[in-house]
Amino acid sequence: MKKFGRIALKTLLWFIVSITGLVLLLIVIIRIPAVQNYVVGKVTDYLENKIGTPVDIGYVSLDFPKKLVLEGVYFEDQAGDTLIAGERLMVDISMLKLLRNTVEIGEINLVGITAKINRTLPDSAFNFDYIMAAFASPEPQQNPDTATAMTFDIDKVELDRIRFVYNDQVIGMAADINLNHLNTRIKTFDLSGNMRFALPDIAIDGLYASVRQWAPADAGDAPSADDFGLEPEPETASLLPELEFGDFNLDDIVFTYADDASAMDTRFEVTRLQATLNELDLNGEFVDVESCYWMDPIPGYFLDRPRVRPSTRLQANLLTGA
Repeated sequence: MKKFGRIALKTLLWFIVSITGLVLLLIVIIRIPAVQNYVVGKVTDYLENKIGTPVDIGYVSLDFPKKLVLEGVYFEDQAGDTLIAGERLMVDISMLKLLRNTVEIGEINLVGITAKINRTLPDSAFNFDYIMAAFASPEPQQNPDTATAMTFDIDKVELDRIRFVYNDQVIGMAADINLNHLNTRIKTFDLSGNMRFALPDIAIDGLYASVRQWAPADAGDAPSADDFGLEPEPETASLLPELEFGDFNLDDIVFTYADDASAMDTRFEVTRLQATLNELDLNGEFVDVESCYWMDPIPGYFLDRPRVRPSTRLQANLLTGA
């Protein structure tokens, strides 16, 4: 009996050591660039065959089990235009927690990213809809009431040289946004219910945004909820997400807006702005600003002049300004 016990113990120890060694070997193999690029080649071929449009990933680095780095990423839409392209995408994400329906991201760093989103008539389809259709499951979806909701935990976000182009013929809007640099930390990222987001610190250096609107599609052309097999949801008491901001540090901001239907054409610039918000309520149309300090865009005109002195409080109704 004792002999059997020793054999069983040795077998168990051998099994544990073998599994541990196999995992360590897998981690080492995954970190070899040649192996990573071989996997990338297979993934790229699979994606191209699956969606039917060109896909390219120049380089990948995976530091198991968290950090993933992609360089030279390119996806092309069915019209032959860029859907998304990027010089570098780095995500520090916990792979193991994905198995527990938790997206835990320690850091997101995007460099040189361009994304172009279009929606056209008469089909009112986005230029990425074909990708979603390619990966759509033929199986019936699980009842949302019984499904486990995905939770998000995101910490540091840093963006450099980002361009986002949006053109929507259905609602009559086009936007071209160029961001030089943004860094922030996200305290709360909750997509459930009415959605809640909390960003205690935001720094932006260089942002140019241009938005143009025109008369939207006729009611007969624009899609309705029935076209998608959906029933309109009843209005809720709170329609806009809950936002919580702290300190803002904004430099070199230019925003232009034009509305062809109302012949409106406006522009504003921010050379430098530092502000601290105590409260922002989009549904109640209310903002509580503790302090605000900015630089005039006109050279030589009271530069660095404080407009709302520190330690004072400005409360205003977002709609009336009172």
